Amino acid sequence: MTASGATSVFRVLGFVMMWSLLGLVLLKVIWNLGLPYAMIRARGKRHGWSIFELVEVIPLLLAAGLACILAEQGILSARNILIVGFAAIGLSYAHLLLVGFVAGWIIYGRKGSRDAGQQP
Repeated sequence: MTASGATSVFRVLGFVMMWSLLGLVLLKVIWNLGLPYAMIRARGKRHGWSIFELVEVIPLLLAAGLACILAEQGILSARNILIVGFAAIGLSYAHLLLVGFVAGWIIYGRKGSRDAGQQP
């Protein structure tokens, strides 16, 4: 195999690995968007919900590192990957907190206001 062939194989493998890592980040962001609704639906039942942030941060950093190594430009540049990735992660957590807060207020706020009106 020539040096050019080895370089192109490395580039293709790096590209596939970078997209796989970005796919993992996307799946975790989708998980974060659906998690509050699953928690609302299962209220009262005990579950072990996971919102471990490193599951999306580490693959994002690895994908950005691969973009640097592969010298990607444009939308796949390391800078753009980090900006879009951290924005998506941040917005998914903001959504999780907002839906959780609103749902908690609706579920427990109404329950608390009904209980406050009752006489002992």
